[in-house]
Amino acid sequence: MLRWRHARVRELRKTAHEARADIRRLFEEDTRNRRGGEPGWGQFLDGPKDPRGSYGTSAGVQVLAMDGYPIEGPGLGEALTYLSNLPTREDPETRADLLVTYKLSSLAEATEPASSSINDPCPVMDELVRRCAPIGGWAESSGEDWTPQFLATAVALHALRRYPRFGRSESCVRSLKLLSKLVIDEESRLRPSEVALGAIVLTHPWPSRGEVPEVETATKRCKNRLNIWTRARREESLGYPDMFIFRSRGDNRYLILLPDCLTALALLQLDPANCLRGFVPKAVNFFAKTVRAGAGFRSPITARVSTVDHLWLARLFRAYEEATEDEIPSPGVGFKTGIPLAVGHAVGAALMIFLNKTSLIPYSGALGALGLGLLGVSLGYLVYAAKHRLLRVILGAEASVFLALLARLLYDMVKGG
Repeated sequence: MLRWRHARVRELRKTAHEARADIRRLFEEDTRNRRGGEPGWGQFLDGPKDPRGSYGTSAGVQVLAMDGYPIEGPGLGEALTYLSNLPTREDPETRADLLVTYKLSSLAEATEPASSSINDPCPVMDELVRRCAPIGGWAESSGEDWTPQFLATAVALHALRRYPRFGRSESCVRSLKLLSKLVIDEESRLRPSEVALGAIVLTHPWPSRGEVPEVETATKRCKNRLNIWTRARREESLGYPDMFIFRSRGDNRYLILLPDCLTALALLQLDPANCLRGFVPKAVNFFAKTVRAGAGFRSPITARVSTVDHLWLARLFRAYEEATEDEIPSPGVGFKTGIPLAVGHAVGAALMIFLNKTSLIPYSGALGALGLGLLGVSLGYLVYAAKHRLLRVILGAEASVFLALLARLLYDMVKGG
């Protein structure tokens, strides 16, 4: 697996920060150019200004709040007022669109966007909780079928992650159990965006997480699936989205997500050391340079600059900045890597001993001592970097044997000299 040098990671962190600033400017520019000066955003940030809506406005307030915009200030404050005035239950004629779980979740995401935790009662989040199915999870639209679906459940849980009142509830426990079960039972049919969003939700520190032991198994399944998918992901495929079709009130609706962005974000959340290696820096580099090269990232499906896409990209860039802000984490060594390395060290030690015993080459004793010493130092680092206790025991025992062999070899050299 390709590992980036720290200097390149620092440079990429700067590029990601600049790309996030470019995204913020796209939303600011759209606000200034919107007809009639109405607060909020539509579905796209380029071309003709489409009518403002809940998806685009929710994305806009979250992007601006991410950069410390004052909640009461012009633009952001007015957009939040617009969102708060959208009905959620009272008016059956105008709330039809809010029967869609994804749209109601977008309103919940925009509630107090600068707060990491919402402790007071929140009507929008309470309404989203009310629509949770008795067995846990959410349907895509409460106007159609109440059968919980994986993506709708993951999106709703992500929107409620800042709401401790829900996080401690039985509805949260049931929903986490349902999501975990769907990952374990139906992993092969889930699309990359679903797996990534599932991993993001399952690794969140829910107050009731300890009551759902299935979460650990499901998280490992998500991680393995994402690692397999990223190894097969070609460079020319980066940026191609997943499109999901669902129905509400008899009409087809669409939800488009960026699997590369969500996967990189999930892998960072699973292990911050992924900022150094493999798919994460590749995806961050691709999206950041694409945003910086033009006026935002254009989806290959719509050829437009989507507000929701750029919310997820801003989240990815900020997560990468945070992972590399101070000391860059070093990746640990797992069983799949550690055991082959241990075997390789043993083979190297056997070769050193063989050369010393047979004296096939000059100075074989000195070469053997040097080789065993270097192998011992290398094993010492692996013991330090090992993620699992059993692997540390195995590597530590091997290192002890190496030191004993080195001591015996040095004794024989001195005695023979």
